[in-house]
Amino acid sequence: MAAPREALSDVIADLESKGSLSGDDAARLRSAPVWWISASEVLSYLGALIVAQGVLRVLGAVVEDLTPRAVSVGLAVLGAAAAAGAWPLRAKGPRLERVSDFLVVLATGSWAGAIGITIALAGPSAESSTLVASGLALATGLATLRRTRFSGTLTTVVSLQVFLVSLIVLLDISEYYGPLLFLASGALLLWLGTTRIGFAFGARLAGAVSATGAMIAFAAVHDNLAAVLVALAATVVLLAAGLRRRVLEVVVVAGFGTVVQVGMVSNQVFPSSTLAQGLAVTVCGLAVVIGSVTVVRRTRTAA
Repeated sequence: MAAPREALSDVIADLESKGSLSGDDAARLRSAPVWWISASEVLSYLGALIVAQGVLRVLGAVVEDLTPRAVSVGLAVLGAAAAAGAWPLRAKGPRLERVSDFLVVLATGSWAGAIGITIALAGPSAESSTLVASGLALATGLATLRRTRFSGTLTTVVSLQVFLVSLIVLLDISEYYGPLLFLASGALLLWLGTTRIGFAFGARLAGAVSATGAMIAFAAVHDNLAAVLVALAATVVLLAAGLRRRVLEVVVVAGFGTVVQVGMVSNQVFPSSTLAQGLAVTVCGLAVVIGSVTVVRRTRTAA
């Protein structure tokens, strides 16, 4: 596993101690927001979303009177227009590059919808057409991960989930094995989130949610102590990895999953006693707190 990421405060303190940063510059860095966009840009996005809502309502009214083939053609034209608008904006600064990414998402979604409708018109089931359309969107997302700010990652995350659901329905995969597919997708997204891609935070968050949710579902479906313990162990491993790498979003999601699964373990061990379940969970929580305090004290003593 890669080395733990350094906290920003630690990096600033280190540079300040080496003389690479003055005290005033270090103070400015500590007080500066980690991420921010201008008020005008926020208002631009809000205005665009309001316009999009209006356009969607208009399209919804128009689509009611259109044939599926006409809708497919309309989506294809919309996708082409969005793609044509996105291309020249990419080299015109960060703000317009983000607008370009929104257009890329719109283009990908429109083309995927057009392809899905076209395939459905040819006769295959809705699941088949959705599988193909989401698969093409997924391929597009993966191909653009490193070349976009967020559209590649967003497209990958959304299309991957749709692809898996369609695959599970189409192949009639048992509920006992379905969660394992989402565990695998979570692992893939978590790995992608550690590489140099745009919006890596989104990939890590989606990966953690997918993997943790899959383990909770796995434990619930199998409904026995062994399955719950396996799910808990996997979630604890994810939590430990998040702590070691200092990835807050993974720690929060895996921590929530750990809490849920500790309760599931107590339900399996003491199925007929709510009091015993509560006491067992309390003891586990206290053990974690005492253990963490002990580790902190030993670390401070060693330092």
